[in-house]
Amino acid sequence: MEENLTISQKRVSDVVDLKRDILPYRLIQLVAGVGAGKNFWVRECLSKGKNPKTKKLFNVLLITSRAITADVQAANMEANRWIDLEALQKKGIGTKGHKTAVVTNSGIEYFIKNRYQKDDPTTHIWNYFDFIILDEAHSLATDAVFADAPFYVLQFLARVLDHNKDCHVILMTGTPRPVDWLFTLLKEQLEDDNDANFLDIYQECRHIEPRHVILERRLSASFDIVQELKKGKRILYFARTIKGIKELYERLTKDKELKKIGISSHNIGIAYADSRANQKREKEGMQDSERKAPTSLGNDEGEDYTEESKWFSAETLKLKDEIRASIEENGIIPGEIKILLTTSTFKEGVDICNEDIKVVFAESMIPAELVQMAGRLRKGIDELRVLYSLQDSKGFDNIDYERYIDECCLNEVNNTYQEYYIKQIKEYDVNSYGEKRLSPPANAIYSYGESKEDLEKLIALIHHKFPNIRYDYFSDKFVLYKGKIEGNNYLIDAFERVSRYQRRWWIDVPVDPDDGEWFFVSGRTYFQSFFPYSKIELWDRRNATLKVQRLLMEENCLDVDISAAKRDEIIQKIRDSIDIEILEKAQKDPERPPKQPKKYMEMFGIVLEETPGKRKGSSYRMSFISGEKNQEDEELINEW
Repeated sequence: MEENLTISQKRVSDVVDLKRDILPYRLIQLVAGVGAGKNFWVRECLSKGKNPKTKKLFNVLLITSRAITADVQAANMEANRWIDLEALQKKGIGTKGHKTAVVTNSGIEYFIKNRYQKDDPTTHIWNYFDFIILDEAHSLATDAVFADAPFYVLQFLARVLDHNKDCHVILMTGTPRPVDWLFTLLKEQLEDDNDANFLDIYQECRHIEPRHVILERRLSASFDIVQELKKGKRILYFARTIKGIKELYERLTKDKELKKIGISSHNIGIAYADSRANQKREKEGMQDSERKAPTSLGNDEGEDYTEESKWFSAETLKLKDEIRASIEENGIIPGEIKILLTTSTFKEGVDICNEDIKVVFAESMIPAELVQMAGRLRKGIDELRVLYSLQDSKGFDNIDYERYIDECCLNEVNNTYQEYYIKQIKEYDVNSYGEKRLSPPANAIYSYGESKEDLEKLIALIHHKFPNIRYDYFSDKFVLYKGKIEGNNYLIDAFERVSRYQRRWWIDVPVDPDDGEWFFVSGRTYFQSFFPYSKIELWDRRNATLKVQRLLMEENCLDVDISAAKRDEIIQKIRDSIDIEILEKAQKDPERPPKQPKKYMEMFGIVLEETPGKRKGSSYRMSFISGEKNQEDEELINEW
């Protein structure tokens, strides 16, 4: 729908000039909104484009964060779905020599750990490609808080820039705020800053925004979902964890009101990433049609695995696979599915083209995620319901201290590891008879003493003890996990802002910038910056109260006598103007007027009483409950 898009209808392919914007540079950050056609540009302009010097087709490696996205893009590009060294080494003429591959962040991690050899040039895959493109580049920070794969992608990209001057690295994102550090860090690998191009075409290209963004507490989500489904609406729901999907799934399948309108488990779909199955596919290079049925339950957030049969029925899991296949092949959620519960597996890079799904619920307070989630439905949505919970921030209490310890211990970790490594060499060089034996090649990090599996266990132990330290297989040493540090900073900032702004929705609060002078931003202004073309609202009791009190002042109904008809008219206006969970919870049937108007108005700080001396039921008076209206509230009402 046109209302969901920016004024510009141009796509990336209409704006970016290959010779002007891309080829003169080794590092490019491309910022374009969700729905701007970034992957279309990669497919049509890069993988099908020709090098102006050699006249040969460009060789392209696309890296993306989600397996389903990689599956779809590999099919669209007719590319290998994994890094096939044997295929890369083959030479040919024309299309036979054309090399294209799509791999996930986890696929890069697996390749580095298991296939890369420092002294074997055939494993230096950066030499096979003209373009190495990182899609959803913000994932190197946002995913780093729960996964290691982003670390290996970052080290890989740095290696590319350091070792192949003819290869162009492109960072693509629709949400630039968690990515600026990455562009700055990778620029350090360049000899000349002029070899980097920051290409921000966000405002020049189309992008998708919801008509209405609503912030509300997560506790009310299940009730609100039932109300929306009863209205005949279809819903896409993003949960934080698979456990959250399970709990919500159980509540919905047991809901009596949904059963009355014919909604059962057949109409409630689930979708999440099968972590072990995805890892197996990356290792074995399996096509999706060859994928075996998953035997464990995992998700992108790194949850512990649990047997699926304990959580979902075989019928539900079969339906899950059918939904995934439908989205991969046709970009459509099947029509019988009234609500799809998913984790971040569909957060990025997947186009869902249903025209009748207009409501998205998202358990997130992270702007980068919300922008991505809102953009999955390519036909646009009416409402993005942001479900916030201040309890989510409790896990960040010791992050700064933990990071400080890791930074202080980094050198000692490397020294201790090297000492252990040398000790193993010495023990290996002499056999049980005291005779010196031939040593394996010095360049193989697993050659001495213990097996590869044993040293991997040692590295994993260090990773567990020091969450912000990871082993770099290119430099053969432990380094700080910068993506995780940036990701945690971004999360903490997002949680703190939501906590601060939901209390000061209309009031400007001071913000300490990284550079320059202090400035003041209200909660509404903050969220409006991520969705500039959307209507933004906070749904909570206090803001509902302020809206009602303002309405009464506009209607001149405070502290004056009004008729019973006027009372009912006011209550109906409240119901029409504030579609909020507080109102819907006041009575089970929101279509009928409240049976107890007095208690109903008390929710908004208003006393509703019959006028003394008048005939019973004929005249009423509304006034503020003592203490419910303070000076700050009065200023906000007047400002509105």
